[in-house]
Amino acid sequence: VKGLNETSKIAINYKNFVDRINNVILNSDDNISYSDLLSGISKLEIVEIILDEDDNPQKIFESINSTGKYLTNPDLIRNFLLMGIIDPGIQKEYYRNYWVELENKISSDNIEKFFYDFLIMKDPTYIKEDKVYDNFKKYYDDVNDKDYVFKEILRYGEYYKLILCCNSKLYSKKTNQLCRIFTILKHNTIYSFLLRVCDDFKDIQKLYDAETKNILTEDEIAK
Repeated sequence: VKGLNETSKIAINYKNFVDRINNVILNSDDNISYSDLLSGISKLEIVEIILDEDDNPQKIFESINSTGKYLTNPDLIRNFLLMGIIDPGIQKEYYRNYWVELENKISSDNIEKFFYDFLIMKDPTYIKEDKVYDNFKKYYDDVNDKDYVFKEILRYGEYYKLILCCNSKLYSKKTNQLCRIFTILKHNTIYSFLLRVCDDFKDIQKLYDAETKNILTEDEIAK
């Protein structure tokens, strides 16, 4: 579009729609025509909200969302983490490197349970399922470090892959098999405790490795 700033969110969203429409027309097996698409698009409504510098976009998003279809806790957490990143390129990078990576580790179906167990591990007080998002925001405010939170979530995601999926390549076959016992017995209330155990084990392993390097020669370590 002539005169349009290609780095603006409007231009990015416009290109996204064009790509999606072309993909539907060219690759669809449902024989969707341009007239079908135009009919559907004509029913869309676009709402523009102009924010002042002092406005909090996340709070406004939550207010709007509360009047319509409720999003899941993972949807709210993802939006909360990513909405604060202004640069769309950096935002996409964080989404791909952290959120998508988390979903790849434990699958999107387990994300909600993961955050529930993760937050209980952080604070063992009882958490209602409909309060997971509120508790996550409290945890984030206490940490107040976006990079740390992303990295910590991903680290515990690997533990969760071991505990729930029992197929972590970072742990031995025997360890994965032992964790499978909990899934067979459906002892899922222990998951938050096991997250703590995994993290403590990692700290002990680091200490052991450091002491071993001081005792053994380089040749013995290599063996």
